[in-house]
Order: sequence, then C-alpha cells, then structure tokens
Amino acid sequence: MPAAKKLIVRIVSGDSRTCPLCDESLEGFEESCNHLLQVHKLKYLHIGQETEDANRGLQNTVGIFGRV
Repeated sequence: MPAAKKLIVRIVSGDSRTCPLCDESLEGFEESCNHLLQVHKLKYLHIGQETEDANRGLQNTVGIFGRV
C-alpha cells in the first residue's frame, strides 16, 4: 500500500479567491476554509495573523491546512 502524500495549503485573507487545489472560485476567507475542510477533507492546522505592511498597519488572516 503506497504511503499517503503529505500536503500543506496556506490561504491568506488578502489573496485571490480560487482554491489552490481545484481552482474553484470562492467568495472569501471563510468559504475558502470551509471548502478545504469539506471538499478536500484537509485538517485545520493553524489560523492566525500576519503583518503585510507594518508601516501602514495592514494585517491578514492566515489559514494553514494539511494532510500529514
């Protein structure tokens, strides 16, 4: 039996709204998260913030999903 492939997917609230696995068009960060969980059966690994531009105070929400 072949070993399962490891897969890590990172989505960012400020990025494009297409699934990185199947290119389905998605409406927003929440829909993207739900899509990865429900359609691709990935596990939620981390949700947090990252600073895009500290000088302007721009923050994004980041979601890390995977199959490990």
